[in-house]
Amino acid sequence: MKTARCILTREDQYFMVVHHSRLFSGKRRWGLPGGRIEADESCRQALVRELQEELFIDVGDLLEVGDYQYKGHDHRIFAADCETSISRFNRSEIRSIGWHSAADLQHYDEKGLLHAGFEWRAIQDYQALTSPGF
Repeated sequence: MKTARCILTREDQYFMVVHHSRLFSGKRRWGLPGGRIEADESCRQALVRELQEELFIDVGDLLEVGDYQYKGHDHRIFAADCETSISRFNRSEIRSIGWHSAADLQHYDEKGLLHAGFEWRAIQDYQALTSPGF
């Protein structure tokens, strides 16, 4: 597993970030917050650490959504409700933050504006997991 990332939800919106990239192409690509898993960490531990370092937040219960491939590596995706207001972020790691609707994210996916390309699919999987009658 290379990274752990989180679908943060509030009402009907999803929190996304634009990470700084060494290979910045000039395009603004939205992605899920989170980051690399260090050798001595579980996926959950890495995600909790990354959310604290990047967004200065602590989340409650994490729901495991699944594993997704990007550039030949597996990335573990979790989800959590986020009642905390996110107004600060680590500007050395993140360029921009924002809450987005499902319609926005579907549009970004269609236009190639999502960082890894699996974000919309992970959100749909999360929606299926949390829908009544699943």
